[in-house]
Amino acid sequence: MLVHTLFFELAVCTQAGPGQWSARGAWALLEAQSYSLTEHSSLFLKGKLVLLRVCNGLLRRLSKTLDTEWCGRVLMFLTAAYPLSERSAVNVKGEVR
Repeated sequence: MLVHTLFFELAVCTQAGPGQWSARGAWALLEAQSYSLTEHSSLFLKGKLVLLRVCNGLLRRLSKTLDTEWCGRVLMFLTAAYPLSERSAVNVKGEVR
């Protein structure tokens, strides 16, 4: 849980621009550690909501037209990390957006 919270705080405190201490650098670190964060079931179960919050926060902050590749990488990470049976991946109410 501490690792996920650290990534959350890092993503919140950084800006979306280029640079070593930017959100891009934080995302590169998250992608590099994605196997250890998602494949260990006990670690993933404890921090899956924090990871979802990090990804949704990044997607909200990024420009859909300027940062298309980065948005796609975030979405690909989400699809690889969460199973289809995950409640956050299912439209339970059936709402059209």
